[in-house]
Amino acid sequence: MLVQIVAQLCGWSNVDSKSVGYDRLGLLLEQEEYEKVAALYIFQMNVNRALEVLNEGLQRGGKEELATLILALVGSIRATSTNNDDKTIINEFSSVTKLFHRPYIRAMFGFILIQDGNDLQYECVLDEQLDLNDKVAFAARYLNDQRLYDKLDKLAEESREKGDLQGILLTGLRQNGCELIQKYLDQTSDIRTAALLAIYVPEDVHQECPYVQEWIEGFRLLLDELQMWNERAEFDIYRSHVTGTTPYRRHYFDRSINTNPHFSCIFCQTPLEVNQGTPSQTPTIIGLSTNTNTTPTPTTPLKVQSRVSQQTMTTRSSTSSSSAYPPPNSDMLMVCAKCRQVLPRCSICMMSLTTYIEDASYAYEPLLDKHTLMSSQWFTWCRLCRHGGHAEHVSNWFAMNQQCPIAKCLCRCTLIDGIFC
Repeated sequence: MLVQIVAQLCGWSNVDSKSVGYDRLGLLLEQEEYEKVAALYIFQMNVNRALEVLNEGLQRGGKEELATLILALVGSIRATSTNNDDKTIINEFSSVTKLFHRPYIRAMFGFILIQDGNDLQYECVLDEQLDLNDKVAFAARYLNDQRLYDKLDKLAEESREKGDLQGILLTGLRQNGCELIQKYLDQTSDIRTAALLAIYVPEDVHQECPYVQEWIEGFRLLLDELQMWNERAEFDIYRSHVTGTTPYRRHYFDRSINTNPHFSCIFCQTPLEVNQGTPSQTPTIIGLSTNTNTTPTPTTPLKVQSRVSQQTMTTRSSTSSSSAYPPPNSDMLMVCAKCRQVLPRCSICMMSLTTYIEDASYAYEPLLDKHTLMSSQWFTWCRLCRHGGHAEHVSNWFAMNQQCPIAKCLCRCTLIDGIFC
């Protein structure tokens, strides 16, 4: 029963069967891989079907070497079926068949010419450059349990070291499988394949392998930078179907979600409570590290669910002081009440994000009408590099710049959304 399950997983189901599983042999026939299909049938002890496949390929205009292969196959089968003790014919066939260049042909004749049928002789087949799924199916069929486990462990380790995606058959999409994909990504830079595989990685593995989320976000970022908006949207929709969630868009359109944010200190993660006062009072505390049910804080550098996020601070009171610091007896805080660490500062004016800001029009050109919709006291930050500041300062900066104002930060914060440019 176990052998049948492994054969099904590896695509060794018969092309004649009514199985609804993955029919790899049928696919190989469509690709005119007649030698490979014949070898797989030989491995399953179906000699007649192997000869039929080779004859079918010859009749469809296949290469003349198929005829030579048929003759060699028939001769080797007859040589091994004789009851005499003369091994000369078998040895002659063995030396000749090793001259074939294709690994599946060499493996096929090596299997036919096996005399004793012990595990050591089967290694001549497994040593050939066959596809991993064929090696697994062959080992499950002919090796004993101990040799099978050892062989599978060896194949899994080799696949992980080489970054061979076929090894996912053995590793699954757990930690070892994610390490294999990362190796593949390092070698090929194929972020698309890594991102598509990451969709199927279980949620608990994301905690052990945080770089899995980077594959997804990196691919989304690449599509956005290439202005492939439709493809990125299709990717998000496909991912939501697979995971059963609706990321990246639910918190924008689902009105049933509570939109009240909850802010935390970036040092001790203590909630920054706002003093309860009159109904006219509004929250005035904000930090770079926030915990909100609408715009979750990114955990990786490539977290780009919304490239630029905004949260409203208090509206400027008409009677407030013009000082950069809050007036006495103000509800505005500049430090965490628990750890006493200073709250985040604006990356442009370097003043606390809980303070009033001066009019910055003296330093920059007047803003366009579309920019004036922003309150000067909003705190805006980039979800990619996590740098931010007062909305008015950031707006004026990106009116003339695309790159982040932080020194040595190469992030182009407005390249995608273009909110400030």
